[in-house]
Amino acid sequence: MARRQVLAIALAAALLALLALRLPGAPARGQPTANPAPAPPSAPPVYV
Repeated sequence: MARRQVLAIALAAALLALLALRLPGAPARGQPTANPAPAPPSAPPVYV
């Protein structure tokens, strides 16, 4: 039974390591997590 617990803990640790490596890697590769702010208009709108 101890062998099964060690296997389960190792599997959980591997999944957590993969998750920890994947989460910070997304913004570093140029994939922003949030929408960027819209660019300001080059000319003010004309109201008639």
